[in-house]
Amino acid sequence: MGCSSLKSDLFFNLHVTDNPSCLCGYPVENAFHFFLHCNLYRDIRTVLINSISNLTLCSIEHILYGDPQLSLTDNQTVFCAVHKYLKDSKRFN
Repeated sequence: MGCSSLKSDLFFNLHVTDNPSCLCGYPVENAFHFFLHCNLYRDIRTVLINSISNLTLCSIEHILYGDPQLSLTDNQTVFCAVHKYLKDSKRFN
């Protein structure tokens, strides 16, 4: 929806910050960077990937929206792993 507290959304969509870059120095802090590439979250990303890789591809689409090929129970497992990643990152505290 483009309304998260990630700096790219705050800069490009909501126009409430002056800089879209991540604290790690990457020029754009968006969902793709936050979930799949940011060095600040390397360890908890490994936990996320290990939690869902036996169920689905670890893609930004599946992380954000679930996988339509999965059962409700498996999508709930993915959701819980993503929720844990968000909590463990402390990015949105």
